[in-house]
Amino acid sequence: MGLRINNNIESMIAHRNLLKNDRALSKSLERLAS
Repeated sequence: MGLRINNNIESMIAHRNLLKNDRALSKSLERLAS
C-alpha cells in the first residue's frame, strides 16, 4: 500500500517535470521562430 502511494507521488513529480520541460521548450522555440 505504502509503495503504491510512493509510486504515485514519483509519477506525479515526473509528470510535473515533463510539463515544465515542455513549457521551456515551447518558449525557446517561440524565441527561435520570432
